[in-house]
Amino acid sequence: MQTSKKILTVAILAISANSVSAMEIKPFVGIDASQAQSTAKTKLSLTNGTITSGSQVFSAGDSYTFSENDTATSYNLKIGATLDTNNRVYIKNASYSKNELDLVLTTVNYERTFDLSNAIKPYAGVHIGQATADITVFSDTSTTMGAQIGALFPIKEGFEVDFNVSYTMLGLEDSVSGSLPNGTISGVTLNNVAGDIKLELEDAVLINLGLNYNF
Repeated sequence: MQTSKKILTVAILAISANSVSAMEIKPFVGIDASQAQSTAKTKLSLTNGTITSGSQVFSAGDSYTFSENDTATSYNLKIGATLDTNNRVYIKNASYSKNELDLVLTTVNYERTFDLSNAIKPYAGVHIGQATADITVFSDTSTTMGAQIGALFPIKEGFEVDFNVSYTMLGLEDSVSGSLPNGTISGVTLNNVAGDIKLELEDAVLINLGLNYNF
């Protein structure tokens, strides 16, 4: 019985080794122009000052939450390989900056492509990685994940245009105690505001357009 198990184990390992060796692997590199859209939520628990929003005035002891939409552009490098024609795996790094927001995303991506024609190859995939955000005195790092859909457009031997839209869960947040500068943000007026301040970046939508070269 033990001999039979050993023979079966060796056979399975041999089949696995042959499958890996038979797999067609084509490395590729690419560069993307990427636009990230994200909403920063700021939650304030006031200990001093006032916040005026429309006809409402919030003062010490009150809580107030406001959101600000940010859009930033980045140029990103990706390196990976196509496995057996229809499976892609690659690493991508993206760094977005807008005003005082710096957001860095490093992800491992998997995509399955579908052969509809010689002119277009749609795909769907998932990604997981790390997100880091710095906004003035706020800073946080989290594990990020999401999904993407897109299409490849071959243009000449080895080259292809790559377009996709992805949704990424960020889960970034940080809290500090301090004050905010006087001024008006998205119609909300701050006057000598101080207290506990919590900032959240929950997710982001990325629109990517790039060029790949397949070796």
